[in-house]
Amino acid sequence: MGTITIRRLDDDVIARLKQKAARNGRSMEEEARIAVTQAADRRLSGQEAVEYFRKLRDETSGDRPFLNTTDLLREIREEDPTTSPMDDE
Repeated sequence: MGTITIRRLDDDVIARLKQKAARNGRSMEEEARIAVTQAADRRLSGQEAVEYFRKLRDETSGDRPFLNTTDLLREIREEDPTTSPMDDE
């Protein structure tokens, strides 16, 4: 069996984990083990996956809306018409 260390957990998360462990009559370590195992085994339904990736897209796109590839290439050319996205190859 392996061991992991989780750093920088919010104090509130730790407090809630301790409370949940106490309610379930388990140690905090056992409660964390169960939570990690369940999270690793869980598969998203189709709709959950769609919502997850939409949220991820929104979080990573910053202040600009989702762009398709054509719009992104136009934006790059407008910023510097002498640069081609193919220059990096």
